[in-house]
Parts: sequence; C-alpha cells; structure tokens
Amino acid sequence: MAIRESLAFGKALYDRRNALGLSVPDLAGRAAMTIDEIECIKEGGTAPTVTLLRRLAAALNADVRLTAGHDIDSVRFEPHAAGPIRMWEGALGTLPLVRQPSGPRPPT
Repeated sequence: MAIRESLAFGKALYDRRNALGLSVPDLAGRAAMTIDEIECIKEGGTAPTVTLLRRLAAALNADVRLTAGHDIDSVRFEPHAAGPIRMWEGALGTLPLVRQPSGPRPPT
C-alpha cells in the first residue's frame, strides 16, 4: 500500500469522525477497536483492507468511496443517504417514528 493511500485513508477517517462530532474513544468503541488502532489509521500508519473499511464505514454510518489515483482525497467516507422519516403525532407532539430506507423495498 502506497504511503499516500494510507494517508488518504487516515484523512477520510479523521474528516468523517469530526463531521459526526465523535472523539477517538467514541469511534474506537463504535468500531470495536482500540484507541491506538484508530490513532494509527489517522496518522497514515495502517493500510485499508476491505474488512477494515467495512467496519469503519458501519461505525461512521457511511459508505466508502474509492477513486482512481493516489491523491489525498482518493478515499472518502460519505454519509448514508437519509430515507424519508415517518412522524408520530401524540401527546408529546410530533416525533420521528422510524427512518425508512431509501430505494426499493425487499420482497416480503
């Protein structure tokens, strides 16, 4: 793995974590990883594997985007597209009930 790709991985992780307002310990807990493992990725010291990208994408509620090239933005964690939210109206006012997935529904 090229150094630039590892740095791009670290930058993508840092950018998404900050966008969510998560601390390193918060992300480590969500991803079932150690703080040292997260720090190593952030510093560009860990090559991204498919398994690791999936684990972190799930912890960051995001999709992974890889682009050709070796620039610093060749790896990105992009937020999941939000589906429509059903609302519940009751004594407490209007509250979100369930987030519906976007796209076609699976067969029942």
